[in-house]
Amino acid sequence: MLIQCPSCHARAKISDEHEGAKVRCAECGRVYVARVAGTKSAAKGIDNGLLIAGFVGILIVIVIVALVRATGGEKPVPVAAPPAPVVKEAPRDLGWNSPAVRNVVAMHEAVFARDREKVKALLHGQRIWAKEHTLPDGTFDPSAPTFLALSLSEREAALERWAGELIEGPSRELVADWVPYGGQVTEINDQEASVRVDVKSRANAEKTRQLDWRLANDVGRFKVWSWQRWMTPEEAAAEERARPKGYEIVKRSDGRVVKEREPEPLGHLDDTPPELRERIDRLVATMLDLGLTVESGRAQRELIEIGKPALPALLTKLYEIPIDSDSNLIRCNLVDQALRDITGLQFGFVPGTASYGTAATEELRSSSIKQWFAWWYESGEKFTKKPEKPPPEDF
Repeated sequence: MLIQCPSCHARAKISDEHEGAKVRCAECGRVYVARVAGTKSAAKGIDNGLLIAGFVGILIVIVIVALVRATGGEKPVPVAAPPAPVVKEAPRDLGWNSPAVRNVVAMHEAVFARDREKVKALLHGQRIWAKEHTLPDGTFDPSAPTFLALSLSEREAALERWAGELIEGPSRELVADWVPYGGQVTEINDQEASVRVDVKSRANAEKTRQLDWRLANDVGRFKVWSWQRWMTPEEAAAEERARPKGYEIVKRSDGRVVKEREPEPLGHLDDTPPELRERIDRLVATMLDLGLTVESGRAQRELIEIGKPALPALLTKLYEIPIDSDSNLIRCNLVDQALRDITGLQFGFVPGTASYGTAATEELRSSSIKQWFAWWYESGEKFTKKPEKPPPEDF
């Protein structure tokens, strides 16, 4: 509503809820009762305000005189001025049209369209970099530079890599194949926001799920730095029940009898925190990037240190990578080394000593992978750490 100072006639606009409250004029400093400008109630309020102010002034004079007499002339304690009325902050938009949700929707569209520049523009590089270089104890790796300490070309290279992981890497299926149709902000402050969106499959609109996104403020705009599927406890339990766990006893061509199970992509363990899931996925991708020699070795060591939570991602890569080139043979060897160092197990095939393109090599590799998956479904989820002594080759 619009109010007017009775002294200097300056006008000001305040919330309707403050009508009747005492306010201080921003122009002349006069304190008066807030009433709608030009109304009878306003005039009455002004008269009442003047009358009350007069009585208050006389009372203050009497108190001051009494204090002077009682203290022998010491200065009285000043009376605090009445506080200005509190103006409530307008509520933030937390629904479908909120800026944070719209940026998540834009990321889905950009990844689907393979718009690399738009994807990079929607990424919060500083937070992703910090997440990549966080040690198992939750502290930032002191041997790594901060994102802002990198050169412009190094930052651009990092953004290119992260955009590539979204557009062409393991995150593409999670983002590009799903269309948001609803969503809201679940948490927000000046620096962070969490968004949960409802998405439907591009291939089958009846198939739906939910994704959780985390965003950080970057010069007034929320940009994404974390994404993952969200499942209710009931959905997680149903998915676990639906997962086949059977294996079979197989006699190999060399006469050995082993347990085998058909491989399939494995999801992260239910008790693996979201931040650790994302970190494992990034470390696996870095380890398999043969152009990053130093980073690849560091990523492998970190995966070994993480231990059991990294096993599903490593087992999935073990069977997904075809042995059709020397480069992929090296990648398979990196995965196999990490698995052996975490579990202490080996199932008859060492990629580092093999050569691709032979029937014998493919048979050994296929059987080894199936043995790894048979072990995982029978014993892997109960696994804690590798034994002190090397176990036998077969279990």
